[in-house]
Amino acid sequence: MTQDNESHGSSTDISRRRLVQFAGAGSLALLAGCTGGDSGANATGTGEGGGSTGTDGGSGSTDGTQSGGSNDGGSLTVLQSNSPPEFDPILGLGISSAIIGQNAFSTLYTYDDSLELVGADLVTGLPETENDGQRYVVELVDDATFHNGDPVTAEDVIYSFQAPIGRGVV
Repeated sequence: MTQDNESHGSSTDISRRRLVQFAGAGSLALLAGCTGGDSGANATGTGEGGGSTGTDGGSGSTDGTQSGGSNDGGSLTVLQSNSPPEFDPILGLGISSAIIGQNAFSTLYTYDDSLELVGADLVTGLPETENDGQRYVVELVDDATFHNGDPVTAEDVIYSFQAPIGRGVV
């Protein structure tokens, strides 16, 4: 029996699934600490969660009162079965890291209820494909900023896709 060592496609071909994985990982890396929505007095909170003590998933405070909106400072406690092995969004590609990341960081894209790709709060719409699917063009919203106020740029997006490769993550 002979073994066929012939290559089927070049080593630079990337599947759609792998691209989506890169996009998810890159989005987390890019958006660590990034904000794109309202903040301060303009932000609103619903106080939903089933309780008022803050111990059962609610957003209440420890004195039994409901809190609304966002506050600077403070702490966030996340309870899950496994601790994330990494909290660096570039390295943290596991499920426990992703659970925190999807709730703490803004993203370029997400999925709707029917699992269709939709733009999140940092892009103006779905990406345009060029070059037979080898290039994706993404338009960022004008007011996207990191937590420190620096604007999110195209170079930041590019870095978020290249950094995991450079660190040997993918």
